[in-house]
Amino acid sequence: YRVFGVVGAEPLHGAEPHTMLKYKADFSELEDELKSKASAIKTRELQRRRKYVVEGVEVEVVHPIDNTEFCANCSRLRITSDGKIKSCLLRNDNLVPVEQVDERHILNQLKLAMQYREPFFK
Repeated sequence: YRVFGVVGAEPLHGAEPHTMLKYKADFSELEDELKSKASAIKTRELQRRRKYVVEGVEVEVVHPIDNTEFCANCSRLRITSDGKIKSCLLRNDNLVPVEQVDERHILNQLKLAMQYREPFFK
């Protein structure tokens, strides 16, 4: 398969996610067209993302903004470009710094980041 991702607005550095709601894209017409043309429709467990297979191309539609299902099913941790652990795509107020390149320290910081996890949109 070739994969094509359609991702709704996500906050830019420094922007609050709630302010991004005014830029939220409406994909309903696009998804209706994809549904009508798809030879298969799949739902990924991770974040309940829908994937439409159209003419051999897998099209994944992602709605990260104002989506309780996306948040409730997210199990990812991310690493920022400056080496912090980010437990939520939409938050920057609970970043966990990794200050040492030491297995025990990194494991402890990962555990701390897991404790901070909670759905952004509830």
